[in-house]
Amino acid sequence: ILSHGIVKSLPESALVFLVVDNPKNMTVAMSSVKGPQEEFSIAGYAVDELNYGGIANIGLNVGFISYKGNAKISVCADKLIDMDCPLFVECLESAYDEIRD
Repeated sequence: ILSHGIVKSLPESALVFLVVDNPKNMTVAMSSVKGPQEEFSIAGYAVDELNYGGIANIGLNVGFISYKGNAKISVCADKLIDMDCPLFVECLESAYDEIRD
């Protein structure tokens, strides 16, 4: 749903740039699998929250993860991709609103 909302909101030229003309690789990681809704622990330590982080040498990395009824969106973008940040934020907010409603 999130990717569908973003794709619908972006102009075609932005999609072509991100997929074809991007000077760096683009990776968008998304899942429709709901995260754990109950608290769990690792090695006896309670997990307070889950976050998603990108790795090096990726132009754009977007993560969407849920845990205990809360959702987080993480974005890591390299300045070399020279994207329109206000437009990207607008698209993310629009897609998030679609999911929430």
